[in-house]
Amino acid sequence: MLARTGRQPATVTTVSRGPASDEVAEWLGIEPDDEVVIRDCNLRARGGPPVGIATSYFPLWVVEARPNLENAPHERAADLVARGVWGTWTVPPRGWRSSPGRP
Repeated sequence: MLARTGRQPATVTTVSRGPASDEVAEWLGIEPDDEVVIRDCNLRARGGPPVGIATSYFPLWVVEARPNLENAPHERAADLVARGVWGTWTVPPRGWRSSPGRP
């Protein structure tokens, strides 16, 4: 999308591990305080200010299936997960819910 406007992406992604909060655990279908991989992306274009922050949480079973989620922060998480774990964009992950409490 940035290329259409003549700008180059300069997103910085940091990856860490930590305990899942109650809210994150509910969304992921795991227990509170279970360890998760956390990807924080500072979205920006080269030479410009940050335009957004995106934080993603991944349960360890996803990271075990696609280790680059943790060791390749320059790759897009959506590409790593959808194609690496499920092999397609359309098959939802184990235990997927569109929102807490909904099938």
